[in-house]
Amino acid sequence: AQTAATAFRSGMAEAFEFNSSVYYWSCSEYNVTNAWCQDWDMYNPGLQNNSNKTNTARVRAVRRSVI
Repeated sequence: AQTAATAFRSGMAEAFEFNSSVYYWSCSEYNVTNAWCQDWDMYNPGLQNNSNKTNTARVRAVRRSVI
């Protein structure tokens, strides 16, 4: 089922895009240079890893994710 929040439904302004050039992440600080991240992308949905804080990507704030 899709969310009741219209802007987040498929095809709307806040919906996730999944294609070869778009991915999202949500991260928490790990140490001075790295963060623990949850990634959502076309190839590795649900990937968890650590990443250098200088990397860039689209960000989504989340409370939980189905893995």
